[in-house]
Amino acid sequence: MSSNAVISRLLRLYKEVLSHEGYGDICIEMKMLRKGQKEIIIHCGKQYRYVVDIDDLQPIDRCIAFQDRQLPGATAGG
Repeated sequence: MSSNAVISRLLRLYKEVLSHEGYGDICIEMKMLRKGQKEIIIHCGKQYRYVVDIDDLQPIDRCIAFQDRQLPGATAGG
């Protein structure tokens, strides 16, 4: 599975929690599996589980950097 599916799910959950008029939380766990894979578990009321190849992680940095620039109200430096 592509790590892009994980990022897509995280962004959707982030938007849901942000728009919710109460409290919310998102928790991410990463566990080592066999060589070259990690299990990523997203907790947000429900759990979404993914297994991704570690080699697929390099494009994430570019994807996150691009998406950070697209977030409204984001300021430089955090």
